Amino acid sequence: MEHVASAVPAWALLAYLVSGVLFILALRGLSSPETSRAGNRYGMIGMGLA
Repeated sequence: MEHVASAVPAWALLAYLVSGVLFILALRGLSSPETSRAGNRYGMIGMGLA
């Protein structure tokens, strides 16, 4: 049986990576009231990108 890789564009893989990083930053930012606005912004950008 031969393994065939699916053709996923490089920009899509990069977008998933960046959105994952933004989600992590969002969780870190939402842990404190002082950084909650930035965390919320990171989450919105990451969700829009995903």
